[in-house]
Amino acid sequence: MKYYAVRAGKNPGIYETWSECREQIYQYSGAVFKSFDTITDAKKFMEKEVSPGVINSELPFAFIDGSYSTKNEIYGYGGYIFTCDRYYIIQGTGNNPEYLSDRNISGEVLGALQVMYTAHKMEIPEINLYYDYSGIEQWVSGDWKAKTPLSRYYKQYADLMSEFITVHFVKVKGHTGIEGNEIADCLAKEAVGAKLRKKDKEALRLFREKCS
Repeated sequence: MKYYAVRAGKNPGIYETWSECREQIYQYSGAVFKSFDTITDAKKFMEKEVSPGVINSELPFAFIDGSYSTKNEIYGYGGYIFTCDRYYIIQGTGNNPEYLSDRNISGEVLGALQVMYTAHKMEIPEINLYYDYSGIEQWVSGDWKAKTPLSRYYKQYADLMSEFITVHFVKVKGHTGIEGNEIADCLAKEAVGAKLRKKDKEALRLFREKCS
């Protein structure tokens, strides 16, 4: 018999069927759940503290987001790192056939890895990373099992980078007017050649002025 523990969902708890579990996590941003063979293990999972912690606002921080272009068949990322009163833009694209089916998720994942790599090169030992796709944190923490080529690659690289830099993951809800997330979204779209609205182009122009 399987037990489905929903630690973060519409109604957290332990369920005995997948359909009951799915009802609690479907379209719930940031859902945390896992299946177990014993009720004891499920209860231990539920007892693990779920807390965003206290965000140290004095740390350097980064925002990242991903995008995908059906026309160009590429995924991309955009975002920035802020440290020492300066902004550093990060952008990039990829077209690895193994990752194309994950579309914009591939972009956000690679953006997160780029933040880790760039921050390490900048000799930043600790950073707050703001993201909007739950897997960015859940694959690293192990709350989501890395089953796909993309998630396995991401977890392996993130685990390696954890020896050099401490990343504090902070989830934000996408497209809700959070400035850093909106800028990252525009930069990701720009990276893959997506058409930007006039106001988004202006937002990027003003942001780049702050980076100069």
